[in-house]
Amino acid sequence: MKKIILLLSLMATGLQAFLQSPQNIQDQLAKNGEVYFKFIIDSYKQLPDITKVVSVDNVEGNTVFAYANEKELTVFESLGLSFDLLPHPNEGFDPPMADFEQIKNVDAWDFYPTYDAYVSMMHQFENDYPSLCKVDTIGLSVNGRALLVARISDNVGVDEAEPEFLYTSTIHGDEATGYVLMLRLIDSLLSAYGSDPRVTNLVNNMDIFINPLANPDGTYNGGNNTLSGATRYNANSYDLNRNFPDVVEGLHPNTQPETYRFMEFAESRHFVMAANFHGGTEVFNYPWDHKHDLCADDDWWQYVGHEYADTAQAHSPSNYMNGYDDGITNGADWYVIDGGRQDYMNFFHQCREVTIEISDTKLIPASQLEAHWEYNRRSLLNYMEQCLYGVRGIVTDAVSGQPVRAEVYVGSHEIDGDSSWVYSDGTTGNYHRLLNAGAYNIRFSAPCYEEKVMYGITVQNHNTTVVNVQLNPAGNAADFSASPTFAFVGENISLTDLSCGNPNAWQWSITGPGSPTFENGTTSQSQDPEVSFNTPGSYDVSLTTTSASGSFTETKTGYINISSCIYCEASSANPTEEWISNVMFNTINNSTGGVNGYEDYTSISTEVEKGQSYNLSVSVGSIGNWNENVMAFIDWDQSCDFDVTETYSLGSTFGPGTVDISITVPVNAAFGITRLRIVERYNTVPGSCGLFTYGEVEDYSINIPAPGFDLDLKLFLQGPFNGSEMNTTLTLLPDFPTSQPYDASPWNYSGSESVSALPNAQIVDWILLELRDAPTANAAIANTMVARQAAFLLKDGSVVGTDGISLLHFDIPVDHALFAVIHHRNHLDMMSANALTLSGTIYSYDFSDGIAKAFQNGQTQVTTGIFGMTAGDNNPDNVVNIDDLNPGWSTNSGKSGFYPEDINFDGEVNNLDKDDIWYINVGLNAKLPDGSE
Repeated sequence: MKKIILLLSLMATGLQAFLQSPQNIQDQLAKNGEVYFKFIIDSYKQLPDITKVVSVDNVEGNTVFAYANEKELTVFESLGLSFDLLPHPNEGFDPPMADFEQIKNVDAWDFYPTYDAYVSMMHQFENDYPSLCKVDTIGLSVNGRALLVARISDNVGVDEAEPEFLYTSTIHGDEATGYVLMLRLIDSLLSAYGSDPRVTNLVNNMDIFINPLANPDGTYNGGNNTLSGATRYNANSYDLNRNFPDVVEGLHPNTQPETYRFMEFAESRHFVMAANFHGGTEVFNYPWDHKHDLCADDDWWQYVGHEYADTAQAHSPSNYMNGYDDGITNGADWYVIDGGRQDYMNFFHQCREVTIEISDTKLIPASQLEAHWEYNRRSLLNYMEQCLYGVRGIVTDAVSGQPVRAEVYVGSHEIDGDSSWVYSDGTTGNYHRLLNAGAYNIRFSAPCYEEKVMYGITVQNHNTTVVNVQLNPAGNAADFSASPTFAFVGENISLTDLSCGNPNAWQWSITGPGSPTFENGTTSQSQDPEVSFNTPGSYDVSLTTTSASGSFTETKTGYINISSCIYCEASSANPTEEWISNVMFNTINNSTGGVNGYEDYTSISTEVEKGQSYNLSVSVGSIGNWNENVMAFIDWDQSCDFDVTETYSLGSTFGPGTVDISITVPVNAAFGITRLRIVERYNTVPGSCGLFTYGEVEDYSINIPAPGFDLDLKLFLQGPFNGSEMNTTLTLLPDFPTSQPYDASPWNYSGSESVSALPNAQIVDWILLELRDAPTANAAIANTMVARQAAFLLKDGSVVGTDGISLLHFDIPVDHALFAVIHHRNHLDMMSANALTLSGTIYSYDFSDGIAKAFQNGQTQVTTGIFGMTAGDNNPDNVVNIDDLNPGWSTNSGKSGFYPEDINFDGEVNNLDKDDIWYINVGLNAKLPDGSE
C-alpha cells in the first residue's frame, strides 16, 4: 500500500512540475496572451495588494484563482508566492458554431454564433423591428471588431422621460454564457412585444440598451469562426474589467479602446440601472468592489439581489446560484478589485450597476444554453422592472417650465464621498431614485435655483412613488460642465459655463499633472473655452465668475481625466508573398522588405501644414501577379482612431507596382504629432484595424507644428534692485518655492511649472507672464489673453524658463499683435506700452530703458535711466495702500522667510520694507487697459 501511495505522490509531483515548467507557461502565453493559475494565501489581508498585480478570478477559502499576462506574471513571481499553472478555461472547448444562414431559419438557441453571424443577427433585429429597435456601433475593439448595442423602446431613438437601462455581457471574453442569453433576451423582448403584457410594459416605459458582447477580441481570439481560443483579456492582454477609472486609484494608465468607448457611451446617456454578466461561479455581486464599506443603498441591493437569486433558484436545479449568502454577495466581501466597471458606473455615473455571474463553468457546452436561459429569464425581467420602482418624477423651472438638471439627495441616507445621490436629466428633467421600502426626506437642488425639500415621501417595494418638483430661480452661482470628461491626450474638451446671475467675466483654473492648452482662440478667461492636454492624469477644474453682485467660484475635483492614446491593432499573418516595399510622403521615403506583418515606423516622421496638399506614394512588392489593395489612414483629429474622413484609397495594383494619391491636410486638423497608417492587403480593400492573411501594415508619424515662437523679455523689480541689478537673496531661503506660486487668487494660474532644484544662482524670483493678442495697446484688455507662463526672473532682468537658460516658448497663433503683462506677487502689474517686436521666431521687449515702455508709464525709476515694476502691492490688489500693511506686514514683521511683505527681498520683513519702499509708493496703482488702475 505504501508503494502505491509513494508512486501516486511521485506521479502528482511530476505532473505539477510539467504544468509548472517554463515551457508550458510560455506556450499558454503564446496561445492566449495570458495564463491561468492558482495559489495559496496565508491571510485574506494579502488580497488587496495582489489584486493590483494580477486579475483575481475567484477565491475559495485560502485558494486564489487568477489570470496574468506576461508582465503581470513577472511582477507576481517577484512576490515570492508559489503557484500552480492550470489549464486555461478554453482548453478542450470547441463548441458547434452557427453562421447566420443556419441561425435565421431555426428557433433553437443551442449554438454559439460566429462573429459575422453575431453582427448579422444584431442588424437583423433592427431590420425586423424597425419601430422598436436600433443597433448602434459605439466603437471598435483593438482588432477592429464592432462594439454593438441594441436600443429597444416603443419610441426608439427618442429621449423620453423614461428610465434608461443597460445590460452588457462578456467583458471577459471566455465567459460567454451571458453573450448568448443577451441575444436571446433581445429576441424575446422584440418578438413578445404586444402579446406579453409584462414585456410590453417594459418596452413602453423604459429605454433599454443591450450589449451582448463587450470584448469581441477576447471571445473570438481563435478567429471569427470559433470560441475555442476565447480569452479573458482583450487583444492587448488587458483585463477590461480592471481597466476603468477607479474611485481611489483614478484613471487606468493604459485605458484600452474598448474601455474608453464604453466610458464615452455611459457619458452620453443617463443610465438608471445596469448589469454586466460573467461566468465562473453563480452569484449576484453588488457594490462595492473596491472597498469593504457598505454603500448607502445596501438594503435595496440585498432585496433586489435576493429577488434575482431566489427566482433563479425556483426555476433551476437545487444547486444553482445557492452559494455565498444564498446567491448574493457584497463584492469586497468576496474579494477587492480596482478598476471594475460596476464601481465605475455606480460612482461616476450614479447608475445602479451590478455584476451577475450566471454559470459555474465559464464556457458551457452549447447544449446547456437553453437551460441557463430558463434559469435566468424571469430574473432578468425582475431586475429590469426594478428600474420602474422607487421615487421618480420630473424637475422643472417653476417659471419657464423647462427641465432642470438637479441633484436629488436623500437626507440621512446618502453617504458623502460615495456619489450615492442621483441627478435629474438635463434634457427631460426626468429622475429616478431607487430606494428600499421606507419614508424619506428628499432634497432637490441645482445651481441658480432655490433648493426644495420634500418631506415624508413613502416608498413601497414593487411600487412607484411619483414626485414632480418645480424649483424657483435664485440669484448668483457659478457652475459649468465639460464634454467629454474622460479623453485621450490631445483630444479637445469643451467647457461650458452654466452660471447664473449674468456674469460678465470668467476665470478658469485647471490643475493636475500637466497644463491645459486652450484651443481655437479661447483662453482661461473665455466663457466657454476649449482645452486639450498633453499629460495623462486627473485634473481639477475651477470656474470663478464675476458679476455686479460679486465673485462666485465652483470647483470640481478630479473632473477631467486624460488617458494615453492607443490605436487599434492591424497586421497580416504572411507578409512574404506581398508587402509594402516603399512609402513616400513629403520627407518620408522609407524602403522595406516585408519581414513582419506589422512594422512600427512611428519614429519616422514628417512635418506638414494645414491646408497644404502632399503626394502619398506606396510601392507594393509581390512574388506574383495578384490584386493588391492599398489604403491610407491619418488620424487628423488625434482621436486615437481613424474616421471615414481620415481614410484614403490609393487603389490597387496587380503584382508589384506603385499607387499614389494627393492628400490635403484639413484646416481643422489638430496641431501636434499624429498617426499615418498604410495597409496593403491581397484581393480585399483593407480597413484600418484587424488581422488578415496576406499583406502588410506600416505606421508612421505626421507632425503638424503649431505656429510657435520664443519670447525674449527684460524687466526689473523695484524691490530687490540694488543699483545695477537685482539681489538673489530669496533663493537662499529654505522655503523658496520650487513650484510656481501663482495658483491662488487673484492669478488662479493652473500651470505646473516646477523644478526639483533651482537651476542656477542668478534667479531673483518667480514671475507670471501673460500674453494678450490685440490690434492696439488700448484694445489689449483682459479677455484678449491668449497664453500665460510662470518663469524665472534673473538678476540682470532676463526672463527664462524652468531650466534657467532658455527663452519662454509658446505654441499659439497670433492674429493681431502681442502685448506682455507682467505679474509679480508684491509688485504692481504692468503691460508693455507697445507691441512686442518680432524678428524671425523671437518676440522681444525691453521694459527697463524708459518709463514710457510700460502702458501709461506704469513703472518706477529704480536708478538713473533704468525703470522697473513698482513695489509694495503686498496683498495683491494692484493698489499700494494701507491694506498692504494690515494685517500682513503687521503680522509678519520681524520674521524671516519667503513673505510678500519682504519687499526688498533681503529675506526679512522689517521697517526697511515699509519705510524705504512701501511708504514712498503709497497711492500708486497698476496701469492696465482693463481699467484696473
